[in-house]
Amino acid sequence: AEKDKRLRLAEENDSKDTLLKDLQESVKQDNHARFGQHELAEMETQVRSLADATLQKQSQVELLRGENKALQNQLDLERKRTRDAQNLIHAFSAQSKDRERDLEGGMSSSEHD
Repeated sequence: AEKDKRLRLAEENDSKDTLLKDLQESVKQDNHARFGQHELAEMETQVRSLADATLQKQSQVELLRGENKALQNQLDLERKRTRDAQNLIHAFSAQSKDRERDLEGGMSSSEHD
């Protein structure tokens, strides 16, 4: 009977040791999972921050593209105005030269008469 009692106590102690080890392992895994969740939450925060910064940069790029297009259109318009003004100057200059020649030609023929 004493032997059976000792055997039962030894089995209970073994069972308690096994339960304690299982509990310790479970706590260790839980702590590891919590640590992993914390790291994951930090990574998600960083990813969100990077995504927000990327969207902001894309918005700035689109704004700059729009400004660039407007400036390009303005430049094209100014170039056209400059060409038109130069064409008018050339046309006026040519007309002036023709008039001068006509006047000189008229004077020359009247001088000969």
